Amino acid sequence: KTFVDRENAYAFTILPELCAIKPSPKASSAITTIDEFEELSNNNWRASHASAIVEAFEKVKDVCVAHNINLSDKRFDRLVDGLMDHCEKLTDHELLKLLHLFSEYPSCDNISSHNFHDVWSCLDDICCWKMGAWNVETMFTFANAWYKLNMGRICDYVFEMLDKMPQKAKRLSKTLLLYTFFHTNVCRKRSMDFELEHALAERINQFSVDELAVIAMGYFKTQSKVKLYPILSAMIKKVTENCDTIHEICLTAILKTIRLSQHLETVDEINLMLDKLTEQVPRLSNLCLVHLALAGTSLQLKHEASLARSTERIVADIENIRLKDIERLLHANSMFNFESKPSFYEAAFAELHKESRREEIIRYNRCLPCALNYLSLRKIYSYKLMDEVLNEEYIHEVYGKTAKQLPRELFSLDACIDIECPDYEGNRLTPLKKYKAAKWLTEYTPSHNQWKRLSLADKFYLDVVEHVMRVAGGEHLLRSHHVLPHFSKSDVIVCKDRASGRFVEPFGFENYVLGDVMWPFSVEKYQWYAVVILTPNLTIRSTTSPLGSMVMKERQLKTLGYTPI
Repeated sequence: KTFVDRENAYAFTILPELCAIKPSPKASSAITTIDEFEELSNNNWRASHASAIVEAFEKVKDVCVAHNINLSDKRFDRLVDGLMDHCEKLTDHELLKLLHLFSEYPSCDNISSHNFHDVWSCLDDICCWKMGAWNVETMFTFANAWYKLNMGRICDYVFEMLDKMPQKAKRLSKTLLLYTFFHTNVCRKRSMDFELEHALAERINQFSVDELAVIAMGYFKTQSKVKLYPILSAMIKKVTENCDTIHEICLTAILKTIRLSQHLETVDEINLMLDKLTEQVPRLSNLCLVHLALAGTSLQLKHEASLARSTERIVADIENIRLKDIERLLHANSMFNFESKPSFYEAAFAELHKESRREEIIRYNRCLPCALNYLSLRKIYSYKLMDEVLNEEYIHEVYGKTAKQLPRELFSLDACIDIECPDYEGNRLTPLKKYKAAKWLTEYTPSHNQWKRLSLADKFYLDVVEHVMRVAGGEHLLRSHHVLPHFSKSDVIVCKDRASGRFVEPFGFENYVLGDVMWPFSVEKYQWYAVVILTPNLTIRSTTSPLGSMVMKERQLKTLGYTPI
């Protein structure tokens, strides 16, 4: 099973039990042999009635489980035909019993399997039809049955039920609110409604840390940020208070939601939480450690102790770490320019080249370009793998044919080849593709007469430009260019004559087009400066230390011949 399966299965055990409908008594006698099963299934069930059909499915269940016979077996054809004819006459108890029974039968190959598709789609329609007469607790009782059948993300019933919850949010009890978030997590294909979030905020202190983890899953799996501070603060405080005992699946779910939500108000609370969790590193799973290391990345919050201990544990067991998790941990380490001993970068580099990783590389085909991009921040390059990911067929298959679909990782790798890989002879992006992609991947240079409203970052950029203008002696003595095209923001370029010590008008840029790496000209006669506008989002929080991407930018500007400022 994948981690996601275990995550939902564990979350389901946290939920309080619902007893909206009591289970009906079992059938009086069960079928024990194949002959009896075949004899029973060959009856004319279309002439029977709903209760008898439900009882028949219950009688043959044990023998079907023993002999691995699922609903797609042709011997079920007559029984399924009878169910189709009489499904509208099923009582609520019988409908629920059927859903529970089918979850205990051997699994079919897929949801379109013979008979199974007819059965589940029919029961789905009946549940949707009956829903209007049910109270909320009964609705969730049936939703739980669909979840146990592994159809919670497929059937229409659960989606239609969840659509009704926002208007009932104020009346939902704590338990039913928890169930709402669980089934939202299972469905995924919806955003979190504010009415539910507001109702949650009013009851947030009633939930245990495990229950808050179920709620966190609802947010993360739907990629919905927690908008209300009290909810996120309660999650962080509960983790801090229960750090010694919290289950790793619950901790992972909450850490993922904290990272997704990016609440600036929680920075101090996250720091305290990470202080406490650092002591728990020895007992946590590798996957949990990855998300512990990632916890501060969305806020540029570097917590060195947790990052160091998590990375150290993972390096020691890197052969058993998923490729996706290696890529995510590379993101955390390279963002903060963190160096572990032994080196995680070297260990990750070696893993990427192992033949045993090929299946993962093919399955998660976007992980490799991301991993190579993070390694490039540390000036670590694999010519073999870069040649593979820059192959035109690979790009078309994974991302698509248009330049708009080209990811920044590949665009950045190609630019890095020009700067730091002079002996590379493998595949490259075509000049036309680079030019078109650069239009999508670079930001406009701010100006006072732009049609778009100036943001704070734009105003800061223009303030810097005006200051440089005063130092250089005029607007004509500076240029704003994307000299490193793989960075979205342009830099302010000025040029000084080494002999006279005076600033001169920057020249030669007319030889370049957008997307080119722009080398300075006549560096023996002229001193070229690149003024990099470093906003708070490009530094480690509460410090002036640049993030790993800016460290690479400084290094590459020096390689080109500019003096970065």
